[in-house]
Amino acid sequence: MNKILTLSANAFLKMKRLRLLRVICHSNCRDLVYLSSELRLLDWTGYPLKSLPLSFKPENLVAILLSYSNIEQPWKENKPMHKLKVINLQGSENLIKTPNFKMAPNVESLVLEGCTRLAYVDPSVGVLKRLKLLNLRGCKSLRSLATKIGMDLLKN
Repeated sequence: MNKILTLSANAFLKMKRLRLLRVICHSNCRDLVYLSSELRLLDWTGYPLKSLPLSFKPENLVAILLSYSNIEQPWKENKPMHKLKVINLQGSENLIKTPNFKMAPNVESLVLEGCTRLAYVDPSVGVLKRLKLLNLRGCKSLRSLATKIGMDLLKN
C-alpha cells in the first residue's frame, strides 16, 4: 500500500501526538517548522534548516537522523534529552560544532562522518558513558576533541 500524502505545514500543528516522523522532501520544506514534542524518531535526510526549531521540546526523542542536512548546530539550548540514544548527522557539511551533550547523557551512537566543516566537538562528549560508536571519519576541519572520552564501551 504505497500512498503519497501531501501535507501542508499547518497540518503538522494538529499532530500533537506524532511519534515517528520520516520526511522525504524534494522541494522547499522550510515551512515545516513545527515538530511534535512526542516525537521518538526524527528521520529527515536533507533537513533544510540550520537548527531544530526553538519551540521543539525533544525530551522524548530517542533517535535523530538528519544526514546530509543544512544543520549548523542541532540544538542551541540545553533541553533535557535523557532518552536520546542515536544522533546521525552524516554528510552534514554545514555542521561547525556539536551541541553540549550534558542534557543527553545516554547517547550510544554519534555519527558525524563526512561533516567536513566540523571544527569543534564539545568537551561534554566526555559525559557520554554509554557511547558505543563515535564516527568522525572525513571530519577534515576538526580542531578540538575532548581529551577524556568514556571509551569503555566504544567498539573498534
